[in-house]
Amino acid sequence: EDYYPFQLHGDVPVIVDWSPMIARIMSEVDTGVALPLISARFHNTLAEMMVAVARRAGVERVALSGGCFQNAYLTERAVRRLSEGGFRPYWHQRVPPNDGGIALGQLLGAAPRLSQDPLRSSGCE
Repeated sequence: EDYYPFQLHGDVPVIVDWSPMIARIMSEVDTGVALPLISARFHNTLAEMMVAVARRAGVERVALSGGCFQNAYLTERAVRRLSEGGFRPYWHQRVPPNDGGIALGQLLGAAPRLSQDPLRSSGCE
């Protein structure tokens, strides 16, 4: 459950200051703290950052997307912490959050044009 310190600056856009976290991680590495513990704290901190930014921004719905959400621990932790904080998290459940999701979005965007005249739309006349 532990996480590292961080700071927020500004309202919207919110700037997340990672330097307190980085300093603590470097200190722990120097003193021989187990790397799996540092990793868990790092990922816990990312989830806490998401909660803090959502709170500062005053939003209820939070969309989690991008390649970092292929990490099951991070995704599960973020969803749990956001839910506990009273937010409504949305995350990938059927479509991958990385390049596969981007490709599907591109296909959906191109589908109307391709269904009209596939050769003309592709420039292959």
